[in-house]
Amino acid sequence: MNTSMLDQCVSRLLKIVNRSVLTDCNLGKMFNMYSLFNHITRLAPVGLVLLSVLLATQVAAESTLDNDSVILPKGWRSGYAVEPVFNSRVYWVEAGRSHSETVVLIHGLGQNGWRDWQELMPALAEHYRVVAFDLPGFGRSDTPAGKYSPSNYAAAIQAILQQAGIDRFHLMGHSMGGAVALRLATRYPNSVKRLVLMSAAGILERSTFAGHAAALPLEAGMLSYFDALPKSLQSGISGVVRDIGGDLLRWDALPDPAALLNKSDVVWAATLRGQPNINAALALVEEDYSGDLTALDVSTLILWGEEDPVTPLRTGYLLQGQIPNARLVLYPGVGHMPLWHPSKVLPDIKQFLTDKTKVTNNTEELGQNQGDYRCEGKNDVQLRGQFGAIEIINCQNVRLLDVNADSLKLIDSSAVGRGLKLSADEWALSVDRSELTLTNAWLEGKVALQANASQLDLAGVHLTGDEAIRVSRQSEFVFSVSQLQTPGYRQDLHGVFTLGEPAQ
Repeated sequence: MNTSMLDQCVSRLLKIVNRSVLTDCNLGKMFNMYSLFNHITRLAPVGLVLLSVLLATQVAAESTLDNDSVILPKGWRSGYAVEPVFNSRVYWVEAGRSHSETVVLIHGLGQNGWRDWQELMPALAEHYRVVAFDLPGFGRSDTPAGKYSPSNYAAAIQAILQQAGIDRFHLMGHSMGGAVALRLATRYPNSVKRLVLMSAAGILERSTFAGHAAALPLEAGMLSYFDALPKSLQSGISGVVRDIGGDLLRWDALPDPAALLNKSDVVWAATLRGQPNINAALALVEEDYSGDLTALDVSTLILWGEEDPVTPLRTGYLLQGQIPNARLVLYPGVGHMPLWHPSKVLPDIKQFLTDKTKVTNNTEELGQNQGDYRCEGKNDVQLRGQFGAIEIINCQNVRLLDVNADSLKLIDSSAVGRGLKLSADEWALSVDRSELTLTNAWLEGKVALQANASQLDLAGVHLTGDEAIRVSRQSEFVFSVSQLQTPGYRQDLHGVFTLGEPAQ
């Protein structure tokens, strides 16, 4: 990790905190200032990059409710089950027990736990047996030692359901719970009838996911002790997190905290004991779904708020494009918590759960081939449809949406694409001194992708050719759940790579 940037961040935070203490010597405010500072600097040993993720997810994670204050509605039941993964007690709540079909709910980060689903559960319980859990480390469940990964959580939930005799069920997950539900469905597909993912967190390579969260301004209402700080201090700290955080999220500055923690389960458990949010967040962004999404044979409904500041909408499009039987529904004016808007999401959920047909991804007709296209010296151009060869030269902020073409060449340009299909006899995609972000792309040619002194962020991109990637001058790649295939060889791609010779 770039220690000078970390030193700069800590130094700026100290100056802001000390200045505020000197000008406002209120003991309570001093405590809150140092609580927040400690909250931030405590993360440095395991990667300050996760600060942005944790701050963002805390919007939904913080709760002022006491665990013992919940009074269940009449007819609901609750209790504890022992799971074998962490060997811990897991708190569960059940409603609608008389119904034959079961819906299982998995919550996201935060001590609210199962209560995140309280707005939806009564309506679901009218037609289904509904079972919700507090995941280990959250709510009223035990806080065992171990790695709070989607894989471990999925295994724990599956074991509890099997113990209860629930062999087949509909599965719903929100935020981190969406990642857990997705992992459960990929590992135990015969158990899941239908899958609902709400604002699923993670999935994208960790630097891409964290980079989106870093753009979220730190504001009142996110953290209880942040609200208690003077306005001047709130503004100062928010600026540091946004400015320095952006530098830390550069691909060449990213630390890898999991590399140290993954040396053994003992190290992971000892380092993160008593820190369930950090434990789960670290494990979440490390989970790799490469090869699993395209193989998933479970009808899936993906629900996303268009104003979600925490989990990028790009993830929703990625899931829709990679899962064979998936449909994406967007909600205008809704943020990270669609489950808190039952009047909007329930009609879609009920229709999906009662529909027995396979979900299909309906694609619109792209019209007639528009021939070759050349953009030179223009900005904010948007392309859609079928083309021959596309050349983009010195054009910025180009958008490529649902484009089928023979080939695409970028020179000294920046572009964002989604739903791109290129098929060429020679090279399919050439990126020269440019920046390109692609989501859901299929590139096929003798050389699928050639790059020169460029930066590429590729999610759900499939490269097929005699030579999948050819790089001349050094280029930086971020791959999320992508894949390359050459004759006799196939490789999943998920991570950050620097390829090619450095410029002289």
